[in-house]
Amino acid sequence: VGEADVDGKRLRALIKDHKARVGIIGMGYVGLPLAVEFAKGGFRVDGIDLDASTVKAINAGKSYIADVTSGELAALVEKGTLAGTTRFDALAEVDCVIVCVPTPLRKTRDPDISYIVSGLEEVAKRLHRGMLVILESTTYPGTTEEVMLARLEETGLKVGRDFFLAFSPERVDPGNRVWNTRNTPKVVGGMTRETRGRTSYERRDDVANYLRRALAADPDNVYALSGLGDHYKRNEWRWADSKALLERALALDPNFSDAHLVYTYLL
Repeated sequence: VGEADVDGKRLRALIKDHKARVGIIGMGYVGLPLAVEFAKGGFRVDGIDLDASTVKAINAGKSYIADVTSGELAALVEKGTLAGTTRFDALAEVDCVIVCVPTPLRKTRDPDISYIVSGLEEVAKRLHRGMLVILESTTYPGTTEEVMLARLEETGLKVGRDFFLAFSPERVDPGNRVWNTRNTPKVVGGMTRETRGRTSYERRDDVANYLRRALAADPDNVYALSGLGDHYKRNEWRWADSKALLERALALDPNFSDAHLVYTYLL
């Protein structure tokens, strides 16, 4: 930890050898299943949550999420690959940190990102060279660059040179018996070319079929794909018109959003 990793070789090696340490902030219906899948893949996972009762349940091997059984959680805790904590100091030792905190809607119907900002502050205090930071919370376009990147670079470290940053929207459907964290396709948008390579590598190949494919793009395309996918599921008959309007408004690559959206959401 602390060594420059401009081309991501160190991080790639750690992930390939299943030696990367992963920190997950927010152990709710997104974070706990994610932590379990990484731990099943052999990675050491620190699950961070401010709720002491949540952390106590994790460390006792008692699941509070329907998509995770107490049996599988207890086995990982006993093995030592997954542990819960209320202390953010664990981030000083992790190679990858994933932010999965809630973003409830305000009365104005826009997401409250105060939990993201709070988690971000804790990450910034412990940001080190070679770290990969991934935002997975549902939020509005621009959060990765305008909020996450801006704060992280205030530390003096630079994205693509000292650390890596990406956005990968959660796609959890709680209680779904067919599609879950392990087999649901994901999209990943990295802030730099290096980040796209690292996040795609990490989340496609190394967590035992946890993700069938990670699509590496820039964050703007990923935000758009996430929104388009939700819109498709609710308004299939108007999808083509909405897609065209959004592509023009955001100057998106229509080939990317068409082919990859179909793959990601319609399998």
